Amino acid sequence: MRIIIVGGGSGGHLFPAIRLAEELKSRYQDVRVLLIASTRKQDRDILEDTGVKFTTVPVIGFQPKNIIRVLNFCFCLALGTIKSVFLLLRFRPTVVVGFGGFVSGPVVLVARLFGIKTIIHEQNVYPGKTTRLLARFVEKIAVSFP
Repeated sequence: MRIIIVGGGSGGHLFPAIRLAEELKSRYQDVRVLLIASTRKQDRDILEDTGVKFTTVPVIGFQPKNIIRVLNFCFCLALGTIKSVFLLLRFRPTVVVGFGGFVSGPVVLVARLFGIKTIIHEQNVYPGKTTRLLARFVEKIAVSFP
């Protein structure tokens, strides 16, 4: 089985994603896991110390107060979506698990469009913007709080 786990942008999304990847690898010998995170330096630094196979997608958070940032967001979202398509075609996952953060958006949505099983996990009491958006499209939602 091949599983893509996607999350990042903050440790609150990234650390639970890393833990799931480690747990899957320790329990199942035939599972291949790829973790996808943001291109932020903090995400790469954290992941390089884990031993988990990972790659990045160039997506940034939406900040509507400045037209330059909105244009940069649109450009990065387009690039991130294109990279997500290629990653999904190359890795061919059975399931994609999103852990929130802006990086989850394009990967989970493209996976859903390709007919790949999708799950989002919300580990916070109040779901973030990306998780609330993705909830309409995914097959399963896992939560830590009622």
